[in-house]
Amino acid sequence: MRAKRKDTLMSPLAHIRRGEEFLGRPCGGRPDPKSGFTLIETLLAVGITAILATAATPVFIDVNRQAQITTADQVTSSVQTGITLYQMESLATSRPVINPSVLDTAQVGMASPSNLLFFNVLQPPITTGWSKEDAYTYRNPVGEKFVYNPDDGSFKSDSAAVQTVSNPYGTMAYSFNGIEFYDSGAIVDSLSGLAYIPNASGAGVTLNLGGGVQIGTHDDNSASITLDNGETLLVADINKPSFYTLASSYDDDEQSYSSLWVQGGQAGESTNSTKYYKKEFDYKENGGKFYYEYDLLGTYSAGSLKENLGYIQRSDYKSDSPQISEGSWVRLENGNIQGTNKHTYSYTSENRYGYNHPESQYRYAFDQKGSSSGYSETNYAYDLKNDIQTSQIKGAQQYEVDHDSSSGKIGFKDAYGYDGSTRYDKKNNTYENTMNYRYENGRDYTYQYVIDYKSGKYQNTSTDNQSGDQIITEGNLSGGATKTTRKNIKEEKEEKEKKDKD
Repeated sequence: MRAKRKDTLMSPLAHIRRGEEFLGRPCGGRPDPKSGFTLIETLLAVGITAILATAATPVFIDVNRQAQITTADQVTSSVQTGITLYQMESLATSRPVINPSVLDTAQVGMASPSNLLFFNVLQPPITTGWSKEDAYTYRNPVGEKFVYNPDDGSFKSDSAAVQTVSNPYGTMAYSFNGIEFYDSGAIVDSLSGLAYIPNASGAGVTLNLGGGVQIGTHDDNSASITLDNGETLLVADINKPSFYTLASSYDDDEQSYSSLWVQGGQAGESTNSTKYYKKEFDYKENGGKFYYEYDLLGTYSAGSLKENLGYIQRSDYKSDSPQISEGSWVRLENGNIQGTNKHTYSYTSENRYGYNHPESQYRYAFDQKGSSSGYSETNYAYDLKNDIQTSQIKGAQQYEVDHDSSSGKIGFKDAYGYDGSTRYDKKNNTYENTMNYRYENGRDYTYQYVIDYKSGKYQNTSTDNQSGDQIITEGNLSGGATKTTRKNIKEEKEEKEKKDKD
């Protein structure tokens, strides 16, 4: 279900209907006899009257699905009315982009339940009959062509439309595997609809996350987020952490979760779903065990909200065989707890990335496909008296990657095993983690991380066990300068042995 937030997750038109304060003025209710109507109030009043007088069905209003399929003229009218309502909300909320940049992010081809047309302006969207030829061109069930012009918000038949529709992103300067770079600084993934658009409509950045979620920044570092159902989120500062649950669904066989975050001048959306084939859980007072078989499917889209640095990133992954998670635990006579968890996995993934530095005009993109499989096993213990948690970890992974980038194409595969340990002292609030990774090609690395949460001090040590090169980084979680020390432990050992002999 879509999350509801009384203070943010509400359509601007809902404020008008409820007669609440909106844009700093009372809306609805009894007007102030000493003040006239503003331009936005007049536009809203005229626009709403016009919409109510038509038979079209804009976004946020249910339409009859059969009428969408059989009556092409009605669909066309509905699309144009949905665009009009989008324009009105842009004016009412000071959204940077007046017209939708695209009517949907569907793939080229026929409409279907998995290829939804016009979902940015129609609800429910078109799922049959119509087809899409490119980002702006469509055909109705009788073959007539229609063109959307994002410059003026028109949706007209090909005979009436301007033949050359200007691209809202500017002139394309470079393209790599569907990742497009424009002279305006915009970066667009034409396959998913993910788009970074700086200086949109002369102000701020617009980030389209590809699933109908659009974020527009303002001069004061705030932002407006428009969700795919028209609801609006207000972000006070794009540099501070903000997290939202967009949707969640749980039942015995399947669960899904979708979330949105804004932090550090960036934003992202992730959607994950789990389909269970077997769920077994046996819980008793002094122990228990579990066994799960399931498939995973996920999508992650992110991008920059900064004008001086642009990037977009899209990641998709899915299981290519059922994952297995199993484990058991037992409570000992002294109250301490011991247990083991094991996870076996196999999945494929694709990562698409585009980066643009406006000042240097440096552009970089890659499209990476890969597969991975392996297992991890953890044996853990909890010392109840001393409040200390420890674990021993081991596992193995095999992976294969085809990395195609604007700098060249490479392919590689490798496998490695790993083992390590963790220790968390809750009383003293300290944490230690040591992991060793051994690759089939001979590489051997050890990583150690130690932190004192009371003081905030931490030390991160990375060691190449082949060459002996070691890097130690020390710092504080509260910030400030870090200290980095580089040395070769093999050379130090040899020098010490030589001195001892002398």
